Formats: sequence, structure tokens, C-alpha cells
Amino acid sequence: MADERDERELRDTARLLVRSGLDSAEALEETFTEMVRLQMPHTDPAIMARAWLLAAHREWVRDAGTWGVPTDHDRLTAAFDECRSHSVTVLEGVGDLAEVRRVVEASTPPLRGVLWFGREAVFDALGTGVLLVGLRHGNGAPVEVEGDPLGAAVAGCLERHGIASRPVVGGLEVATWWQRRPAQVTAA
Repeated sequence: MADERDERELRDTARLLVRSGLDSAEALEETFTEMVRLQMPHTDPAIMARAWLLAAHREWVRDAGTWGVPTDHDRLTAAFDECRSHSVTVLEGVGDLAEVRRVVEASTPPLRGVLWFGREAVFDALGTGVLLVGLRHGNGAPVEVEGDPLGAAVAGCLERHGIASRPVVGGLEVATWWQRRPAQVTAA
């Protein structure tokens, strides 16, 4: 029974990792192989990881073929590009506040702000259609829930691209499904 549960959990994790699109193929395989090794030590983790990642990728490609144009992720990417053009750095897949601080401290003025979200936020957006993003001013201060000009500017940018959001403590709750399109991959 435990093996079936472990396998189901690992397959679900492979699906989330693949669909997030945050890691290179090499990093993804390395990370997931280690997960399999830890959770199912009686198997060949490299073979299991490759098989489950390949199955998750095939499912992703199949599902992506049914998505409309543009997807929420396409709109989100366009909104993030606009934010970047207005001196707001966007850190995708960064959940560590210390890393966000390093980016703020290493930036050369004028950094207007930094928007970020981690892997777990992407996993949530895959399942719930809500992406929680952190947002700080260029000086490192978090945005206020109400009346913050940076928060209003980023929310306006998202809205121009068809994405609703609402302010929360230190960031925005963005109504978006993470439908990142898969890159073309040739089978090995």
C-alpha cells in the first residue's frame, strides 16, 4: 500500500515539476531522481525518474494542445515583460526572501521594485488558478495592502494584460492558471 501511495505522490510531483517549466531538463532529472531515491530506495531511481518525467511531459504536451490562445501564462509573461520595462525585476521560481534581498541590494538604481514567486506558488497556480507573488519596493520595503503606488502599478499592468489581482500583505494574489507551454523536445 505504501509503495502505491509513494508512486502516486511521485507521479504527481513529476507532473507539477514538469508543468512548472522552472528547471532545465538536466536539473529536473537530477532533482527528481533524488526524490525517487529517497522515497523508493528499492527501485532504480534514475530509470523510474526518467520514465515518470517522460510520461508527465507527454501528458503536458497533449494537454497544451487543447489550450486556447493566449493562455493565462502567455498573458502573465507579457505583463511581466511590461513590469521589467518599468524597472520592476521579476524573479520566477525564487521563493527565498534572502535571494530577493540579494537582488535588491545588488541592483543599480533605479530599481523600482521586485516581484517574485517560488515553486510552491507555481504548484498552487497549476491546481487552483491563483499565483501568490511577493512585491517589494526598490529599497526592499514590502508593498502595502492598500494604496501603495507600486502595488497599484503592477496590478494595473496585470489588468492591461487581462489578469485580475488583489493586494495581500507583501504582494498580490494573481488570478491565473499556470498554463506554460512546453518547449519542443525531441525524444532521446
